[in-house]
Amino acid sequence: MELKPKYNIGDVVLYPSASYIPVRDGCSDCLESGKAILTLGTKESIEVNCPTCKGVGNIQRHDWKCCINTMVVGLIKYDSSEGFSYMCNETGIGSGAVYKEHKLFSDTHLAETVGSQEALNRMKSIAKQNLTNKKPFDRINEMLETLGYTRNQSARQKAKFISWANSANLDETQTNV
Repeated sequence: MELKPKYNIGDVVLYPSASYIPVRDGCSDCLESGKAILTLGTKESIEVNCPTCKGVGNIQRHDWKCCINTMVVGLIKYDSSEGFSYMCNETGIGSGAVYKEHKLFSDTHLAETVGSQEALNRMKSIAKQNLTNKKPFDRINEMLETLGYTRNQSARQKAKFISWANSANLDETQTNV
């Protein structure tokens, strides 16, 4: 029986991965306008930058998201115990990354599905590490209060923890922060 690789030199392959990227959530305090009205003791009102989002209208946090890297096969390797693996032009031939055949795809939809699942698994892992008790949002609120976060930091942390909890499929009754 002849062993044949799934991909050949010069083939375009897709490598799904998860990256920790910035995500912006709209600021609920200023309704994304970036402005707030400050009323002085003299009853005079002035417009100022929103103290929560610092005038930008959104709050940045980070999430794991699916990323698809498109690469070209430059070298094919075979190992009797691990099967075929590939080196791609974009990561270097000979001294770059080695990709196992089952981690590469030619179908975009399948690559996105695998990458999205990897990102979700990473978010679940973070959630399990950070939200270990039965009432995680009580812990979140207590932590935010005791650590003296500013409104901006508090909003960031709440958004991050809610994202983690949603990834971990926590009950919706626990998501009221």
